[in-house]
Amino acid sequence: MRIACVIVFLFCCSGILPAQSAVHDSIHKSLRGRISLGGGLDSRNSFISNRRAHIWGIKLAAEFGDLIQLGIGYNRHDNNLTRTVYFTNSVGESDSANGELRMDYVAWYARYVFYRKGRWKFSVIPFQLGIGRSSYMHMENQQKVFSDRKLIIVYETGFSISCRIWKWLGVGSDVGVRWMV
Repeated sequence: MRIACVIVFLFCCSGILPAQSAVHDSIHKSLRGRISLGGGLDSRNSFISNRRAHIWGIKLAAEFGDLIQLGIGYNRHDNNLTRTVYFTNSVGESDSANGELRMDYVAWYARYVFYRKGRWKFSVIPFQLGIGRSSYMHMENQQKVFSDRKLIIVYETGFSISCRIWKWLGVGSDVGVRWMV
């Protein structure tokens, strides 16, 4: 009985004991190692109000030892999702029109490469946090009018696979989740 109590006690205490992990060591080493610039263009499909939405982006990043990538990007929605917007026109009457969604945001992101073999690289994107705006644009008296302007906060996480074709060119694919406030 005493041996069982000691084993249970040691098992419970093992979670709070300090330990050195190989992941921590490799991250620490890569942050102190070679730094290079990277970037890219991306194109992602998503859903807004149960309708397909295309988001494109451009990114610039600092790569630390080919293991950690910290960067910033600009993202924009570019297809014509519409909804009816209501407004008061120039003569003071209530009116409506089809408004096209306009959405763009700047996002900071981190990427961790957990497996590399030859030209292939597998990584996880623990976060991409963005801030931007959305609005609906409609035409009124031959002028663009923006309504329903909102501040948006976007959080994304995902998994990425990429293949380097040449030294400066590669292709990849991401699978992830995006939440917007």
